[in-house]
Amino acid sequence: MDFLDQLQTLTKHIKKHHCNVVTEEATRNAFVLPFLQILGFNIFDPTEVLPGFTVHTGGKNDRVDYVIFIDKKPTMLFECKSCDFDLDNADVGQLSRCFRSTLATIGVLTNGEKYSFYSALEKQQIMDDQPFMKFDLCDIDTPTVSEIKKLSKRYFSLDQVLAAARMSKCIQAIKTALLAEYSSPSLEFVRFFAQQADPKITTVQSLEQFAPTVKDSFQQFVEDRINDRLAERVEGKQKRSKGTFIEHLHNPMITDEEFEGFFVVKVT
Repeated sequence: MDFLDQLQTLTKHIKKHHCNVVTEEATRNAFVLPFLQILGFNIFDPTEVLPGFTVHTGGKNDRVDYVIFIDKKPTMLFECKSCDFDLDNADVGQLSRCFRSTLATIGVLTNGEKYSFYSALEKQQIMDDQPFMKFDLCDIDTPTVSEIKKLSKRYFSLDQVLAAARMSKCIQAIKTALLAEYSSPSLEFVRFFAQQADPKITTVQSLEQFAPTVKDSFQQFVEDRINDRLAERVEGKQKRSKGTFIEHLHNPMITDEEFEGFFVVKVT
């Protein structure tokens, strides 16, 4: 089986046995170790996958569930939680301390289904507060599969992984900034578009009056892009109209990304 087939097989396995896996140990054995095998690591070789590694951090002992060695160097640290654990509210302090003490380059927090990957992009050897990549094995798309593959033993390249992590961080920052500007356009944002539309709009008062126009234009632009995608996907190339997206909202050809994009624009 190729890489995608293996991931899909693991996805089916997780969905089938999720309700029966209730402890951290069961999660590690049933879900995490198979994932490491898919990445090409020999889980039976302690020089490659070392379980239960204790790290001395600032006068105390911390523990990570697995250390992945690449070229005999501790490269990835895995901290595993039970499969029903909410990663979004997890304390990554222990993983961060181990990350710093082992000179690892990637820290991974997982509940066997969802994975969060961290690195040190802001300060050398200090693990970032936010992950550079997150995914759910039960809901992965083609681009995500490509990023996961870069972490496999065969294709692993630290430079490429970190370059992709930096790019992901920049993209997320830009998306956050765009969403903030959409919700409440700043004066600088409004001024930029006012110069394109009407150079006479220069005073603070006129810019504030122009702000709703910028926001409406932003919304219409996003809706137009979504409808363009739908027009390409929906059989028969149906004509675009004001209600195109609503009419096909439940069409299975619509991706989650398209739906979420529309939801953010409409509801925010």
